[in-house]
Amino acid sequence: MEGAQSDAAGLAPPPVGTLREDPAEQVWDLIVPVAAAGVPKVGWSELFDAADARELMGRLAKGDPLGLRNLCVEHLRARSLALHADRLHIRCLALTAFKGLLYAGRPPLDVWLRGLVAQGATELVREDLEFELENRPVHPDDEVSYRFLSELFGVEPPLARRIGVRFNLLPTDVRRVLWRAVLEGVPLEQLGDGAAALFRKGLDVLSRAAPLVFADLADLGAWNKEERS
Repeated sequence: MEGAQSDAAGLAPPPVGTLREDPAEQVWDLIVPVAAAGVPKVGWSELFDAADARELMGRLAKGDPLGLRNLCVEHLRARSLALHADRLHIRCLALTAFKGLLYAGRPPLDVWLRGLVAQGATELVREDLEFELENRPVHPDDEVSYRFLSELFGVEPPLARRIGVRFNLLPTDVRRVLWRAVLEGVPLEQLGDGAAALFRKGLDVLSRAAPLVFADLADLGAWNKEERS
């Protein structure tokens, strides 16, 4: 089996380069424990000594030697970001393949990889926002990336990407409450004072079915500032 090790519930990652299709499994993928992401036990200098990015991409995809997928899940959970874990993994494999040819050991490998995962997540959030601002329909081949959002929020597939954009642009504290309550099923009374108000604030934003407009870019600016903190 390729990819990172199975999670605690026995739900193994799909083959590298593919996206898990079942929406319930996509949600489960974001909330089950994964192996702690530490310093990869791999000689990066030998691994990155490839002729080109294509060759390095093949090496990174074979068995996921850098543990990138676990880093992706860890990042999504830590930042409460509603992105398909496999979609982020694929993006980060590409980023690592292109930038790995120039990596010289600084910053430390684990710090460098986490930075690429954060970059990949930011790119996907921005891309989804751009597509929504352009009113670009979700291509049938891309619909799988948003199925879990339909599962969580009970929206039709054409609206799932829009809900994902609105969710991901929410302030971090609001996202965290929604994540714990909606994805993990934690009762609001267990999330502390103010959780109910944050939950209502988040649902109010997510209930807006209207297309996004350029005024929503202000939310992206605030989001970028929070993600850099």
